[in-house]
Amino acid sequence: MGATCCSKDTVKEFEWDDRPVPRHLKNRKPSTVTVIDLYEIRQCTAVAQDAFKSLTLESRLQRAKERIWEKKLGLHRKVLPCQASPTDLRTCKAVGTLASKAPYAPAVSIVTDLPHELDSTLLSLAAEGIPESLRASVWNLALHQDHHTAVDEDALESTTSKASLLHGSPSLPGRCIFSYFEMIKNIPPAPTSTEGKKDEGTSETTHQIWIDVARTLAHHPRLAGHHPWAKENREMLFRLITAFVQMPDQSSQGYTQGMNLIAAVLWLVVGEEMAFRGMRTMFHRGLRELYDEDFKSLKKLQKKFDENLLRTHPKVVGRMQTMGIDSGMFSTSWFLTCFTYNLKLDCVILIWDVIITSKRRIPEVLVAFAVAMIGTLKKTLLRASFDDIIDTLVRLPFATDDIPPLCKRAVKILGG
Repeated sequence: MGATCCSKDTVKEFEWDDRPVPRHLKNRKPSTVTVIDLYEIRQCTAVAQDAFKSLTLESRLQRAKERIWEKKLGLHRKVLPCQASPTDLRTCKAVGTLASKAPYAPAVSIVTDLPHELDSTLLSLAAEGIPESLRASVWNLALHQDHHTAVDEDALESTTSKASLLHGSPSLPGRCIFSYFEMIKNIPPAPTSTEGKKDEGTSETTHQIWIDVARTLAHHPRLAGHHPWAKENREMLFRLITAFVQMPDQSSQGYTQGMNLIAAVLWLVVGEEMAFRGMRTMFHRGLRELYDEDFKSLKKLQKKFDENLLRTHPKVVGRMQTMGIDSGMFSTSWFLTCFTYNLKLDCVILIWDVIITSKRRIPEVLVAFAVAMIGTLKKTLLRASFDDIIDTLVRLPFATDDIPPLCKRAVKILGG
Protein backbone atom coordinates (compact mmCIF):
# COMPACT_ATOMS: atom_id res chain seq x y z
CA MET A 1 0.00 0.00 0.00
CA GLY A 2 1.49 3.34 -1.06
CA ALA A 3 2.08 6.27 1.23
CA THR A 4 -0.56 8.99 1.33
CA CYS A 5 0.23 12.09 -0.71
CA CYS A 6 0.07 15.50 0.92
CA SER A 7 -2.52 18.07 0.02
CA LYS A 8 -1.52 20.97 -2.19
CA ASP A 9 -2.02 23.41 0.72
CA THR A 10 0.31 21.41 2.96
CA VAL A 11 3.00 21.28 0.32
CA LYS A 12 2.57 24.97 -0.45
CA GLU A 13 3.50 25.84 3.13
CA PHE A 14 7.06 24.86 2.31
CA GLU A 15 9.11 27.34 0.27
CA TRP A 16 10.45 24.48 -1.75
CA ASP A 17 13.47 26.19 -3.31
CA ASP A 18 14.65 27.84 -0.09
CA ARG A 19 14.63 24.78 2.14
CA PRO A 20 17.47 22.27 2.46
CA VAL A 21 15.55 19.58 0.61
CA PRO A 22 17.31 16.20 0.12
CA ARG A 23 18.64 15.79 -3.39
CA HIS A 24 16.38 12.84 -4.21
CA LEU A 25 13.31 14.99 -3.41
CA LYS A 26 14.45 18.21 -5.02
CA ASN A 27 13.04 17.47 -8.48
CA ARG A 28 9.83 15.82 -7.32
CA LYS A 29 6.53 17.39 -8.28
CA PRO A 30 4.59 18.69 -5.26
CA SER A 31 1.66 16.45 -6.20
CA THR A 32 3.81 13.35 -5.67
CA VAL A 33 5.23 14.33 -2.27
CA THR A 34 4.13 11.93 0.46
CA VAL A 35 3.73 12.48 4.19
CA ILE A 36 6.95 10.52 4.74
CA ASP A 37 8.76 12.79 2.28
CA LEU A 38 7.44 15.85 4.07
CA TYR A 39 8.63 14.48 7.41
CA GLU A 40 12.11 14.01 5.92
CA ILE A 41 12.08 17.61 4.71
CA ARG A 42 11.06 18.78 8.18
CA GLN A 43 13.98 16.86 9.67
CA CYS A 44 16.43 18.44 7.21
CA THR A 45 15.04 21.87 8.04
CA ALA A 46 15.47 21.24 11.76
CA VAL A 47 19.06 20.11 11.25
CA ALA A 48 19.79 23.19 9.15
CA GLN A 49 18.25 25.48 11.78
CA ASP A 50 20.28 23.82 14.55
CA ALA A 51 23.44 24.19 12.50
CA PHE A 52 22.64 27.84 11.85
CA LYS A 53 22.04 28.48 15.56
CA SER A 54 25.29 26.72 16.42
CA LEU A 55 27.27 28.75 13.88
CA THR A 56 25.63 31.98 15.05
CA LEU A 57 26.53 31.23 18.66
CA GLU A 58 30.08 30.29 17.69
CA SER A 59 30.40 33.53 15.73
CA ARG A 60 29.16 35.57 18.68
CA LEU A 61 31.55 33.83 21.06
CA GLN A 62 34.44 34.39 18.66
CA ARG A 63 33.58 38.06 18.32
CA ALA A 64 33.27 38.43 22.09
CA LYS A 65 36.67 36.82 22.46
CA GLU A 66 38.14 39.19 19.87
CA ARG A 67 36.68 42.18 21.72
CA ILE A 68 38.36 41.03 24.93
CA TRP A 69 41.67 40.75 23.10
CA GLU A 70 41.21 44.16 21.48
CA LYS A 71 40.73 45.72 24.91
CA LYS A 72 43.87 44.01 26.19
CA LEU A 73 45.80 45.10 23.12
CA GLY A 74 44.68 48.66 23.76
CA LEU A 75 45.87 48.41 27.34
CA HIS A 76 49.24 47.04 26.28
CA ARG A 77 49.64 49.77 23.69
CA LYS A 78 49.22 52.31 26.47
CA VAL A 79 52.03 50.61 28.36
CA LEU A 80 54.47 49.75 25.60
CA PRO A 81 54.83 53.18 23.92
CA CYS A 82 57.14 54.12 26.79
CA GLN A 83 59.78 52.15 24.89
CA ALA A 84 59.81 54.72 22.09
CA SER A 85 61.42 57.41 24.20
CA PRO A 86 63.35 57.13 27.47
CA THR A 87 61.74 60.32 28.77
CA ASP A 88 58.34 58.62 28.65
CA LEU A 89 59.54 56.25 31.35
CA ARG A 90 58.89 58.99 33.92
CA THR A 91 55.37 59.69 32.76
CA CYS A 92 54.12 56.20 31.91
CA LYS A 93 52.25 55.50 35.17
CA ALA A 94 51.03 52.07 34.06
CA VAL A 95 54.57 50.73 34.04
CA GLY A 96 55.32 51.75 37.63
CA THR A 97 58.78 50.59 38.62
CA LEU A 98 60.16 50.91 35.08
CA ALA A 99 61.02 54.55 35.83
CA SER A 100 63.98 53.40 37.89
CA LYS A 101 65.42 51.40 35.01
CA ALA A 102 68.39 52.55 32.96
CA PRO A 103 67.09 54.95 30.27
CA TYR A 104 68.56 52.90 27.46
CA ALA A 105 67.78 49.43 28.81
CA PRO A 106 67.33 46.75 26.14
CA ALA A 107 63.75 46.11 25.15
CA VAL A 108 63.95 42.54 26.35
CA SER A 109 64.52 43.60 29.98
CA ILE A 110 61.63 46.05 29.82
CA VAL A 111 59.31 43.35 28.53
CA THR A 112 60.42 41.12 31.40
CA ASP A 113 59.39 43.84 33.87
CA LEU A 114 55.86 44.40 32.60
CA PRO A 115 53.37 44.59 35.49
CA HIS A 116 52.45 41.13 36.80
CA GLU A 117 48.71 41.72 36.53
CA LEU A 118 49.03 42.50 32.81
CA ASP A 119 51.20 39.44 32.23
CA SER A 120 48.92 37.05 34.12
CA THR A 121 45.80 38.35 32.35
CA LEU A 122 47.40 38.07 28.93
CA LEU A 123 48.74 34.62 29.77
CA SER A 124 45.38 33.27 30.93
CA LEU A 125 43.76 34.53 27.72
CA ALA A 126 46.55 33.09 25.60
CA ALA A 127 46.00 29.68 27.20
CA GLU A 128 42.52 29.66 25.68
CA GLY A 129 43.94 30.44 22.24
CA ILE A 130 44.49 33.81 20.60
CA PRO A 131 42.00 34.59 17.79
CA GLU A 132 43.75 34.05 14.49
CA SER A 133 42.84 37.53 13.26
CA LEU A 134 44.73 39.07 16.20
CA ARG A 135 47.58 36.60 16.65
CA ALA A 136 50.22 38.51 14.69
CA SER A 137 49.50 41.74 16.60
CA VAL A 138 49.56 39.96 19.96
CA TRP A 139 52.80 38.14 19.19
CA ASN A 140 54.44 41.36 18.01
CA LEU A 141 53.41 43.15 21.19
CA ALA A 142 54.42 40.30 23.47
CA LEU A 143 57.83 40.06 21.80
CA HIS A 144 58.03 43.86 21.85
CA GLN A 145 58.40 43.93 18.10
CA ASP A 146 55.70 46.39 17.01
CA HIS A 147 58.21 48.75 15.45
CA HIS A 148 61.77 47.80 16.32
CA THR A 149 64.10 45.75 18.45
CA ALA A 150 66.35 47.62 20.83
CA VAL A 151 69.78 46.14 21.46
CA ASP A 152 72.81 46.93 23.56
CA GLU A 153 75.29 49.08 21.70
CA ASP A 154 78.11 46.88 23.01
CA ALA A 155 76.70 44.02 20.94
CA LEU A 156 77.57 45.97 17.79
CA GLU A 157 81.26 46.49 18.42
CA SER A 158 82.30 43.42 16.43
CA THR A 159 80.48 44.37 13.24
CA THR A 160 82.45 46.03 10.46
CA SER A 161 79.48 47.60 8.68
CA LYS A 162 77.64 49.18 11.59
CA ALA A 163 76.37 52.14 9.60
CA SER A 164 74.86 49.97 6.89
CA LEU A 165 73.09 47.76 9.42
CA LEU A 166 71.54 50.39 11.63
CA HIS A 167 69.15 53.24 11.52
CA GLY A 168 68.05 55.22 14.53
CA SER A 169 67.92 58.53 16.29
CA PRO A 170 71.22 60.18 17.29
CA SER A 171 69.49 61.27 20.50
CA LEU A 172 69.11 57.64 21.53
CA PRO A 173 72.71 56.36 21.42
CA GLY A 174 71.93 53.19 23.33
CA ARG A 175 68.84 52.29 21.35
CA CYS A 176 70.39 51.11 18.10
CA ILE A 177 67.91 49.53 15.75
CA PHE A 178 68.79 46.91 13.19
CA SER A 179 67.38 47.41 9.73
CA TYR A 180 66.54 43.96 8.46
CA PHE A 181 66.14 44.95 4.83
CA GLU A 182 69.53 46.69 4.87
CA MET A 183 71.10 43.51 6.19
CA ILE A 184 69.71 41.16 3.56
CA LYS A 185 71.13 43.28 0.73
CA ASN A 186 74.52 41.73 1.52
CA ILE A 187 73.24 38.16 1.77
CA PRO A 188 74.15 36.06 -1.29
CA PRO A 189 71.39 34.29 -3.22
CA ALA A 190 70.20 30.94 -1.96
CA PRO A 191 72.15 27.94 -3.34
CA THR A 192 70.62 26.09 -6.25
CA SER A 193 71.24 22.57 -4.94
CA THR A 194 69.24 20.97 -2.13
CA GLU A 195 71.10 17.66 -2.43
CA GLY A 196 74.25 16.61 -0.62
CA LYS A 197 76.48 18.34 -3.19
CA LYS A 198 77.56 21.83 -2.18
CA ASP A 199 77.58 24.69 -4.70
CA GLU A 200 81.00 26.08 -5.53
CA GLY A 201 81.86 29.08 -3.37
CA THR A 202 79.11 28.33 -0.84
CA SER A 203 80.12 28.12 2.81
CA GLU A 204 79.32 25.04 4.86
CA THR A 205 76.90 27.02 7.05
CA THR A 206 75.05 28.49 4.07
CA HIS A 207 74.79 25.06 2.48
CA GLN A 208 73.43 23.50 5.68
CA ILE A 209 70.86 26.28 6.15
CA TRP A 210 69.57 25.81 2.60
CA ILE A 211 69.33 22.02 2.98
CA ASP A 212 67.36 22.41 6.22
CA VAL A 213 65.11 25.11 4.75
CA ALA A 214 64.26 22.81 1.83
CA ARG A 215 62.79 20.24 4.24
CA THR A 216 61.32 22.65 6.80
CA LEU A 217 57.54 22.15 7.15
CA ALA A 218 57.66 20.60 3.69
CA HIS A 219 53.95 19.75 3.74
CA HIS A 220 52.78 23.26 4.60
CA PRO A 221 50.85 24.82 1.68
CA ARG A 222 53.15 27.86 1.48
CA LEU A 223 56.31 25.76 1.39
CA ALA A 224 55.14 22.67 -0.50
CA GLY A 225 56.68 22.07 -3.91
CA HIS A 226 53.41 22.46 -5.82
CA HIS A 227 52.75 25.96 -4.41
CA PRO A 228 53.45 28.66 -7.05
CA TRP A 229 55.43 30.73 -4.53
CA ALA A 230 57.10 27.83 -2.70
CA LYS A 231 60.59 28.55 -4.07
CA GLU A 232 60.34 32.27 -3.26
CA ASN A 233 59.04 31.48 0.22
CA ARG A 234 61.92 29.09 0.90
CA GLU A 235 64.38 31.73 -0.29
CA MET A 236 62.72 34.21 2.07
CA LEU A 237 63.14 31.79 4.96
CA PHE A 238 66.76 31.22 3.93
CA ARG A 239 67.43 34.99 4.02
CA LEU A 240 65.77 35.28 7.41
CA ILE A 241 67.88 32.53 9.02
CA THR A 242 71.10 33.68 7.34
CA ALA A 243 70.56 37.26 8.52
CA PHE A 244 69.90 36.03 12.03
CA VAL A 245 73.05 33.90 12.34
CA GLN A 246 75.14 36.78 10.96
CA MET A 247 74.09 39.12 13.77
CA PRO A 248 77.03 40.14 15.99
CA ASP A 249 75.49 38.59 19.09
CA GLN A 250 74.71 35.33 17.24
CA SER A 251 77.63 34.93 14.84
CA SER A 252 79.90 33.38 17.49
CA GLN A 253 77.34 30.62 18.04
CA GLY A 254 76.42 30.22 14.38
CA TYR A 255 73.69 28.03 12.99
CA THR A 256 72.33 24.84 14.57
CA GLN A 257 69.60 22.58 13.25
CA GLY A 258 66.31 23.45 14.93
CA MET A 259 66.69 27.18 14.35
CA ASN A 260 65.05 26.67 10.96
CA LEU A 261 61.82 25.49 12.61
CA ILE A 262 61.78 28.40 15.08
CA ALA A 263 62.20 30.83 12.18
CA ALA A 264 59.54 29.11 10.07
CA VAL A 265 56.79 29.32 12.70
CA LEU A 266 57.49 33.01 13.34
CA TRP A 267 57.61 33.72 9.61
CA LEU A 268 54.25 32.03 9.00
CA VAL A 269 52.56 34.07 11.72
CA VAL A 270 54.17 37.53 11.63
CA GLY A 271 56.02 37.77 8.32
CA GLU A 272 59.68 37.99 7.33
CA GLU A 273 60.95 41.15 9.03
CA MET A 274 59.01 40.71 12.26
CA ALA A 275 60.07 37.04 12.37
CA PHE A 276 63.71 38.17 12.29
CA ARG A 277 63.11 40.58 15.16
CA GLY A 278 60.98 38.07 17.05
CA MET A 279 63.66 35.40 16.69
CA ARG A 280 66.23 37.74 18.20
CA THR A 281 63.94 38.44 21.15
CA MET A 282 63.21 34.75 21.73
CA PHE A 283 66.93 33.98 21.77
CA HIS A 284 67.50 36.84 24.23
CA ARG A 285 64.83 35.24 26.41
CA GLY A 286 66.81 32.06 26.87
CA LEU A 287 66.70 30.07 23.64
CA ARG A 288 70.29 30.98 22.72
CA GLU A 289 71.79 29.17 25.69
CA LEU A 290 70.08 25.92 24.65
CA TYR A 291 72.03 25.99 21.37
CA ASP A 292 75.48 26.24 22.98
CA GLU A 293 78.05 24.08 21.24
CA ASP A 294 78.45 21.69 24.19
CA PHE A 295 74.70 21.80 25.04
CA LYS A 296 75.49 22.29 28.75
CA SER A 297 72.44 24.51 29.25
CA LEU A 298 70.23 22.01 27.45
CA LYS A 299 71.44 19.24 29.77
CA LYS A 300 70.75 21.45 32.81
CA LEU A 301 67.25 22.10 31.51
CA GLN A 302 66.67 18.38 31.02
CA LYS A 303 67.86 17.79 34.60
CA LYS A 304 65.39 20.41 35.83
CA PHE A 305 62.67 18.69 33.81
CA ASP A 306 63.58 15.33 35.39
CA GLU A 307 63.38 16.83 38.90
CA ASN A 308 59.98 18.41 38.26
CA LEU A 309 58.73 15.18 36.69
CA LEU A 310 59.89 13.10 39.66
CA ARG A 311 58.08 15.45 42.03
CA THR A 312 54.80 15.56 40.10
CA HIS A 313 54.61 12.16 38.35
CA PRO A 314 56.85 9.68 40.22
CA LYS A 315 55.03 6.62 38.84
CA VAL A 316 55.73 7.66 35.24
CA VAL A 317 59.38 8.32 36.08
CA GLY A 318 59.64 4.93 37.77
CA ARG A 319 58.18 3.12 34.77
CA MET A 320 60.48 4.92 32.32
CA GLN A 321 63.53 4.16 34.48
CA THR A 322 62.52 0.49 34.66
CA MET A 323 62.43 0.39 30.86
CA GLY A 324 65.70 2.29 30.50
CA ILE A 325 64.10 5.39 28.96
CA ASP A 326 66.00 8.62 29.52
CA SER A 327 64.24 11.97 29.08
CA GLY A 328 66.95 13.08 26.67
CA MET A 329 65.65 10.51 24.18
CA PHE A 330 62.62 12.71 23.50
CA SER A 331 63.00 16.08 25.25
CA THR A 332 65.96 17.29 23.16
CA SER A 333 63.75 17.92 20.14
CA TRP A 334 61.00 19.30 22.42
CA PHE A 335 63.24 22.00 23.83
CA LEU A 336 65.43 22.89 20.83
CA THR A 337 62.45 23.38 18.51
CA CYS A 338 59.85 24.50 21.08
CA PHE A 339 57.82 21.36 20.20
CA THR A 340 57.68 22.29 16.50
CA TYR A 341 59.38 19.05 15.44
CA ASN A 342 56.98 16.85 17.43
CA LEU A 343 53.53 18.43 17.03
CA LYS A 344 51.20 19.41 14.22
CA LEU A 345 51.63 23.04 13.24
CA ASP A 346 48.19 24.18 14.44
CA CYS A 347 48.97 22.67 17.86
CA VAL A 348 52.42 24.29 17.89
CA ILE A 349 50.97 27.75 17.25
CA LEU A 350 48.50 27.40 20.13
CA ILE A 351 51.34 26.41 22.47
CA TRP A 352 53.46 29.28 21.21
CA ASP A 353 50.63 31.66 22.12
CA VAL A 354 51.60 30.93 25.73
CA ILE A 355 55.36 30.68 25.19
CA ILE A 356 55.49 34.07 23.51
CA THR A 357 53.05 35.98 25.73
CA SER A 358 54.62 34.73 28.95
CA LYS A 359 57.19 37.07 30.47
CA ARG A 360 59.08 34.06 31.86
CA ARG A 361 62.29 32.88 30.26
CA ILE A 362 61.48 30.48 27.46
CA PRO A 363 63.33 27.45 28.92
CA GLU A 364 61.20 27.75 32.06
CA VAL A 365 58.01 27.77 29.97
CA LEU A 366 59.22 24.78 27.95
CA VAL A 367 59.72 22.74 31.13
CA ALA A 368 56.20 23.64 32.30
CA PHE A 369 54.76 22.41 29.00
CA ALA A 370 56.89 19.26 29.10
CA VAL A 371 55.61 18.37 32.58
CA ALA A 372 52.03 19.19 31.51
CA MET A 373 52.35 16.89 28.49
CA ILE A 374 53.60 14.00 30.61
CA GLY A 375 50.70 14.57 32.99
CA THR A 376 48.21 14.56 30.13
CA LEU A 377 49.70 11.35 28.67
CA LYS A 378 50.17 9.69 32.07
CA LYS A 379 47.60 6.90 31.65
CA THR A 380 48.96 5.95 28.25
CA LEU A 381 52.58 5.95 29.44
CA LEU A 382 51.88 3.77 32.48
CA ARG A 383 50.50 0.89 30.41
CA ALA A 384 52.45 1.23 27.15
CA SER A 385 55.41 -0.86 25.99
CA PHE A 386 58.91 0.55 25.45
CA ASP A 387 58.35 1.19 21.74
CA ASP A 388 54.92 2.71 22.32
CA ILE A 389 56.24 5.06 25.01
CA ILE A 390 59.01 6.31 22.73
CA ASP A 391 56.60 6.65 19.81
CA THR A 392 54.09 8.55 21.95
CA LEU A 393 56.68 10.97 23.34
CA VAL A 394 58.27 11.63 19.96
CA ARG A 395 55.05 11.98 17.96
CA LEU A 396 53.01 13.65 20.74
CA PRO A 397 49.54 12.55 19.55
CA PHE A 398 47.66 15.69 20.56
CA ALA A 399 44.70 17.04 18.59
CA THR A 400 43.97 20.75 18.34
CA ASP A 401 41.16 20.47 20.90
CA ASP A 402 43.60 18.95 23.40
CA ILE A 403 45.86 22.00 23.42
CA PRO A 404 43.83 24.63 25.38
CA PRO A 405 43.50 22.31 28.44
CA LEU A 406 47.21 21.50 28.08
CA CYS A 407 48.06 25.22 27.96
CA LYS A 408 45.99 25.90 31.07
CA ARG A 409 47.80 23.08 32.82
CA ALA A 410 51.18 24.55 31.85
CA VAL A 411 50.14 28.04 32.97
CA LYS A 412 49.09 26.58 36.33
CA ILE A 413 52.51 24.94 36.68
CA LEU A 414 54.10 28.32 35.93
CA GLY A 415 51.96 29.84 38.65
CA GLY A 416 50.10 32.10 36.21
